[in-house]
Amino acid sequence: MLKILLWNINKKNLHQEIQDLVIIHQINVLIIIEFGEFEDVILNNLRSHNADFRIIPKIIFNKAKIFTSINELKIDEVYGHGRYGLYHLQHNLFQDLMMGVVHFPSKVNWGNSDDHSGLCSSLREDVEIKELELNHSRTFILGDFNMNPFENGLISANGLNNTSSREIAKIGQRKVLEKPFKYFYNPMWNFFGEFSKGNVSGTHYFDTYKYINLHWNIYDQIIIRPELLDVFDENNLDIIHEINGKSLLKTINLTSRIDKKISDHLPLKFNINLTNV
Repeated sequence: MLKILLWNINKKNLHQEIQDLVIIHQINVLIIIEFGEFEDVILNNLRSHNADFRIIPKIIFNKAKIFTSINELKIDEVYGHGRYGLYHLQHNLFQDLMMGVVHFPSKVNWGNSDDHSGLCSSLREDVEIKELELNHSRTFILGDFNMNPFENGLISANGLNNTSSREIAKIGQRKVLEKPFKYFYNPMWNFFGEFSKGNVSGTHYFDTYKYINLHWNIYDQIIIRPELLDVFDENNLDIIHEINGKSLLKTINLTSRIDKKISDHLPLKFNINLTNV
């Protein structure tokens, strides 16, 4: 079983919080975005709990760090880009997978949504090339998209072609002007709204005086090809809002938001039930 944790730590020294999450949720694949100068500190702290933890060497994509404690799990970068990496995951106890890790630019730096849509199109093309080379579509992508699930780049057919419906995703693809586009299922839609899944309505909070103000955004996401739906543990997917009883939120003007003294993003965790690894 792959027990995966994703967290954009905003270059904060959160090695103890990370270790606590790894222990509490028995994480064996850890992905840290905006790790700052703390990668060695994080690794040393993880090894104090489990000596098997190691860092996957970076090749091209250097916006995230991948740690794993699974000895026989090979994680090789098969394509690197300034904003995402694609990785071939191999283990002798399960079929190989492809994992994408992304860190798209913030809207502060890239205000034009067309630029984010362009990144999504580029990612889709690269994923499809590598799926052909690997001869399978057992692909999942996670990371900080700096986009909400409903934005054009994520839902457009020539972007990442996400759907919020498992039933629709299982169809496999849809056609636009007779050209087929494969689906990704995006379970993060389920966290929107007051009575949604989980205890918070997003992974990033941003308050603005502009006319459009969503407050809660779901920028940190996991999207899954239909081929992995049967092994993706939807019940275990969660946005984490507290660690050992310590809240990652604070209250201002009677509303909860992320405590930026810790980070400006909340962690995300999920399981892929491939085996008892």
